[in-house]
Amino acid sequence: MNVRGVLGNLLGAMQAARAAAITPSAGFGRGPANSTPSGPLERLCNLSGVNRRFHMARYDRIDKDPSVVASPVEASLVARGPVGDGGYILSKRGRRIALSDVMGEDAGRFSRGWYMNLYLSPADRHYWRSPYGGRFVSTHVNPGDAALPVFIGLESLFRKADLFPMAVRANASIASVLETQDFPIGMIAVGSLCVNAIHVLYEEGVEYEKGDLAGFFNIGSSMLLVFPDIGAYPLIEEDDKVSIGQAVAGLE
Repeated sequence: MNVRGVLGNLLGAMQAARAAAITPSAGFGRGPANSTPSGPLERLCNLSGVNRRFHMARYDRIDKDPSVVASPVEASLVARGPVGDGGYILSKRGRRIALSDVMGEDAGRFSRGWYMNLYLSPADRHYWRSPYGGRFVSTHVNPGDAALPVFIGLESLFRKADLFPMAVRANASIASVLETQDFPIGMIAVGSLCVNAIHVLYEEGVEYEKGDLAGFFNIGSSMLLVFPDIGAYPLIEEDDKVSIGQAVAGLE
């Protein structure tokens, strides 16, 4: 096929994607109440089958030990640190990020706790699982206002770059609170380059086990885990690569 034919097919696919109401991915179709807005790029990736490849859930070995919190994602730890009074965190370059911007009043529940920032590269699996047993009790959907999402992954190429604060403000995100029997866990999914879309699978108030499917991204993203002041401690170091279900935090 010549170049003109390839371009013609691509244009036709984009036009069809704009016109079609396509669910996020086969098996993962959810409504707008628990998804960020779907744009033309996401619909094109759905139509072409690209997103299905990234969302396909596989067997993951889940650490069921109740004394640890499991990683909800396949990712690399790019940062960790304390949560300040009132619920704010500092980026790796010292920029202040208010968790209330994405979590609302729930941010106060994590004052004086700590967080870890897990970055998913385009090569990682782009679904996530519940890191512990419990009920999701709140969901904050932030559509984002960036015409072109901030590419968080550039921080891995340019070590002095500090793009995450900008991404939290501009990119789409979904912040969830998982209420375990003894403490809450904050989960903040932040979109990144490509289609900047996030979808959740859980229903609020339903009891889930550690390792149950909870949501998925559309290519390129980060997941923040936020802990209250409960004596939890990290089990991984910055730049460590983790698998879905691997123990990432211990509980005293």
